[in-house]
Amino acid sequence: MGFYLKVAGVTFDNRQKAIARLIIGQKLIFVREPNNPYDRYAVAVRTEVGEPLGYVPSASNGSIAYRMDKGGYYKVTVSTVTGGGIGQSYGLNIYIEEI
Repeated sequence: MGFYLKVAGVTFDNRQKAIARLIIGQKLIFVREPNNPYDRYAVAVRTEVGEPLGYVPSASNGSIAYRMDKGGYYKVTVSTVTGGGIGQSYGLNIYIEEI
């Protein structure tokens, strides 16, 4: 059983260009960042080739980080790309399944 999340931090560090190229159903990856200076439970969301897209929101990253630290893996796919109109930033929603 899976669940949906809205990716946080999508407007930083030129991530908007990468998000604009995503397609629904595209595979993504989680990268655990235990030494992140802002959040010890940080889980980055990236394309399969490593382009940064944002982060799992802090309200959800603790349990995901814990499972990843214990060897758990996740299947992550693009659910929807939102926004992107004139003067609007893109948003990214993902679907996550523990495998």
